[in-house]
Amino acid sequence: MGSYVPNTLQEQREMLHSIGRKQVEDLFTSIPEKVRLNRELNLPSGLSEMEVTNKIREIAGKNRVFKTIFRGAGAYRHYIPSIVKQITSKEEFVTAYTPYQA
Repeated sequence: MGSYVPNTLQEQREMLHSIGRKQVEDLFTSIPEKVRLNRELNLPSGLSEMEVTNKIREIAGKNRVFKTIFRGAGAYRHYIPSIVKQITSKEEFVTAYTPYQA
C-alpha cells in the first residue's frame, strides 16, 4: 500500500487555475443545492494501521466456523504444493512470446 502525500496549497491552486476554477467548491456547482450535504460528517477519528488490524481481527473473530460446508463443490481448502506457484509464474507459462521475439 502506497503512502498518501497530500498536495500542497500551491499545487492545489495551480491545478484549480489550470481548469479555470478559483476554489475547490467550484467543482461542485453542477450538483443541485437541495442534494448537497451542508454539514460536517459525524465520523470517528482515524486509526493507526495496528488499530485497524486489531479491529478487523476482532470483527473476524465473531465469524462462525462450520465443520462441514457444502458449497464450492470441493474447490476450497485443498493442498497446493508451493512449487506450483514457482512453475506457473515462469515466463513461458505467462506469455506466448519467446525471448528472441521480444
